[in-house]
Amino acid sequence: MTEILKVINLYKSFGKTQVLNGVSFAVNRGEAVLLLGPNGAGKTTIIKCILGLLNYRGNIMVDGIDAKSKGSLARAKIGYLPQLSSYYETLTVSQHATLMASLKGATKDEVKSALEMAGLSSLKDRLVKALSSGMRQRLGLSIAMLGNPPLLILDEPTSNIDLEGQLEFKKLLEELKESGKAFLISTHLSGLDVLSDRVMILNSGRIVAQGSSDEILNLVGAKDRMYIKIPHSQEEKVRIIANSFGQQAEFKDGWIYLTLRTDDKARFLTSMVQSGIKIEDIIVEQFSIESEYIRIIRSNSYDK
Repeated sequence: MTEILKVINLYKSFGKTQVLNGVSFAVNRGEAVLLLGPNGAGKTTIIKCILGLLNYRGNIMVDGIDAKSKGSLARAKIGYLPQLSSYYETLTVSQHATLMASLKGATKDEVKSALEMAGLSSLKDRLVKALSSGMRQRLGLSIAMLGNPPLLILDEPTSNIDLEGQLEFKKLLEELKESGKAFLISTHLSGLDVLSDRVMILNSGRIVAQGSSDEILNLVGAKDRMYIKIPHSQEEKVRIIANSFGQQAEFKDGWIYLTLRTDDKARFLTSMVQSGIKIEDIIVEQFSIESEYIRIIRSNSYDK
């Protein structure tokens, strides 16, 4: 893969407060990278540096273009969706997108294509003020796509959307990713790790963990909680199997519950089946990057 974004030793301070402290990472073409961290970790500051809104120390390259010395050319490669977008409420969706296109030097055909991609073609004559929060975010994304930039940067893209809107928005991002777009997605908690090829966890201006979701979860020893319904007569067999996995199984009302590493779940179930245990039902509470990242940011020992 070739890099569409490269950030090297990025430092930023406000007065005596050091906000970014030697941040380095890359985003490849067609890759979705999730920048995860608590509020105040420096996520938005990184984005503002990439967009040329803040001075910084270090180097930022966008598709091989130096973002500091050739900012306009670098920014032309980026589509940006802020956490809170401002809209002209009394314009229609089409009018608003056309206005933004004129500012970005995009054509009417590009407006039509962007609205189609965002699933807004049928709403092009609706007033912006009548859009739901999810549809407003789709409009913002369609504007970010004007000019067909290879890199999309999204800042907390689902934080102000209801659950239905979040699901629809994630589906749209998946479609864009399949079309070859690269993403840098900044969030504090969102459920977007399922979309991402790689996750970077930022805390106090440093990247403290980096890798795929599975890699990071394995590093921190995250475990899924399993509830398995079995006949009461087979409880002792299950206890023996659980002990072989180093686990203490608990039973209640015909259910066994225990915690297992993600890569142990299938082996545990296979052992049960091979031992002749009848599995009547299974419920899994799956851990995610977002459920574990608070543990991760308390230590730098997981940095990959």
